[in-house]
Amino acid sequence: GIYVDSTEAQLRISDLTFRNFAATAIRARAARLEIRGVTISNSNERGVYSESRVLLLSGSRIENTNSDGVWIAEADTAVVTGNVLSGNGRLASQGNPGQELNAVRVTRSEVVSIADNTITGSGFTGITAVAIRNSLSITGNRISEYCLYLNDCGAVYINGTNMTASFREIAGNTIRNGIGDTQGIPAPKTLKTAGIYLDYYAGGFQVHDNVVEASGAGLGGIAVNGGNNNWIYRNMISQYFWPTMGFWKFPDTRFSPPRVYPMDGNLVEHNRLFVTAVLNDRLNMSFINAADSDNRFGVFRDNALQALPRPVRRR
Repeated sequence: GIYVDSTEAQLRISDLTFRNFAATAIRARAARLEIRGVTISNSNERGVYSESRVLLLSGSRIENTNSDGVWIAEADTAVVTGNVLSGNGRLASQGNPGQELNAVRVTRSEVVSIADNTITGSGFTGITAVAIRNSLSITGNRISEYCLYLNDCGAVYINGTNMTASFREIAGNTIRNGIGDTQGIPAPKTLKTAGIYLDYYAGGFQVHDNVVEASGAGLGGIAVNGGNNNWIYRNMISQYFWPTMGFWKFPDTRFSPPRVYPMDGNLVEHNRLFVTAVLNDRLNMSFINAADSDNRFGVFRDNALQALPRPVRRR
């Protein structure tokens, strides 16, 4: 593979193919790293590992990595656009595989744009973002068959820990078929997958014009854990068996004793919500679950709610 450790380096990698590496295919800590038109397949660890100040990853294919497809940290600017990521984080042979099984994971960075990528078959999340300091934009991605080996995750997963970005947008993504696996961790006993998951008090996001279909189980098409002042609008969510949206809050266990914060200020409007659930031959519908948020999650208004046709049981 390629390994570079120089904060002054300007590196461009284009039109190369990397196959069957025992470790990570491309690992770099550089001033600038550009990766264009590259194919990476069957990497025993990650496809790309970057701690570069500027990262541009575009027009590349990264498939069948045991750990993350792309791991990014300490970037002043990171742009991931127009890539195909397939079968990342598939190290299912471990009984306790941890959470580094994502297609794209970015942390401790300033300005981040993840746009127009096609992501399929990820072991954990499609896209994870943690501790973004200035701007975060996740737009126009197509994500399907995610959470294959771990629960408690989403196609787009935001961890609100140390999230200080002034601009926070998740828009225009198409998300289908979250799976969930009770053999993995965390939440090993219950299927928990979401389409868009704002976790650990993630707030201040604009979540709009996304399509979420059959995100899987438990958490809802869009899920918010403890976050305030999120604006969720013009999304279309179709769910079977589970709520289209979920709002709840759990004690923040990062502190001792654990803290519980008020949850309010979320605005949910102008969404199209479709749901069907069948339990004991009865139709059970739940468009929104806010039972664990003291029913003070915010305002729910002007949404179009419709029950999907009941599935036909074949005898």
